[in-house]
Amino acid sequence: MNSMRRMTRKEIAAYLRQRGIPIGDSTLDKLCMPRVNEGPPVAAWWGRRPLYDPADALAWAEARIRPARSCASQQELAATHEGAPIAQPSDEPQ
Repeated sequence: MNSMRRMTRKEIAAYLRQRGIPIGDSTLDKLCMPRVNEGPPVAAWWGRRPLYDPADALAWAEARIRPARSCASQQELAATHEGAPIAQPSDEPQ
């Protein structure tokens, strides 16, 4: 008997949110649509309902995370955008 837990799409969305991945039910539904086909891998089917492996879904979600931009790259982007000056951080509370 296989003890691996399989989850529905709604359960997977809740599982990912519990682990810090900010994804809504409807966003996950859209990513899993056949036209888009960018959702987590389907582990099995129960009738017409896809079931997902939690570990595979978490790996899928983590692979979609992009690294944060550094402050330097944001300042360079601001400087090149319409000749805007680079804003210097202020030590004064606002």
